[in-house]
Amino acid sequence: MTAPWMVLGLGRMGNAFVALARAHAVPVAGCPSRGVPPERLHDAPLVWLLAVSDRAITEVCKAIAPALRAGDVVLHLAGARGVEVLDPARAVGA
Repeated sequence: MTAPWMVLGLGRMGNAFVALARAHAVPVAGCPSRGVPPERLHDAPLVWLLAVSDRAITEVCKAIAPALRAGDVVLHLAGARGVEVLDPARAVGA
């Protein structure tokens, strides 16, 4: 089974990824609204997709860090930013 996606940011890219997931039968665990902390629905690994503005990636990554578990994958969509903006996720084992 494919790990469920947790999409953060429901702009054009976030909505496109939700549609892509649904078109390919990938479960979408949630799409929290801005300012609402994501709830983890189960302990199975999740793919966290940060479809937020480039400047918000690190802040959002810090905000979700308490919900992350080992085995989770955290991705961002910013072509101009490196993986170091995801250091808060790496620090907790994701």
